[in-house]
Amino acid sequence: MRRQALTVALVAFATLHVVVAAAPAIVLAAVARKGGLTGAHGLDLVAASVVLGALHGSIVWRRLRTERRSGVRFVDAWIAELHALVVLAASVTALLFLVLGGFAPEHAAIVNRGWEVVWLWVGVLVAAIALAELSRSAVLGWLQRDVPSDRPRRQRRATPLR
Repeated sequence: MRRQALTVALVAFATLHVVVAAAPAIVLAAVARKGGLTGAHGLDLVAASVVLGALHGSIVWRRLRTERRSGVRFVDAWIAELHALVVLAASVTALLFLVLGGFAPEHAAIVNRGWEVVWLWVGVLVAAIALAELSRSAVLGWLQRDVPSDRPRRQRRATPLR
């Protein structure tokens, strides 16, 4: 029973990563449709966000599934992953607002040269995922700082006084 509950929680958590990564693209696609743009405007952004969110969600799912066998305390791993999810949600929104809103003339120049906006979108998502992973590592390291390690510590040699 406990194993099934853990599996359901892991799948829900991985799905939540996909939703968090795809939410800004879904909002933009809905706004484009309500604004009168016909066709598939924004669907490429949604597809890219779902793919990157699914990749990150699968990494998180696999990592949390194997945390029981590693030396990390299970609760600490979940706390760090929840923190990373919050950082992912905030950084996706903030980075997209800053990059897409703050550098509009540069985006126009890039698009006029033949580049697709989806590549800029993917770059921003990758940066947000990297921030989330860095924060997860930092929080996990902070939570695990007092946990004794299985590895022996290197002994520092005493330096003679001169």
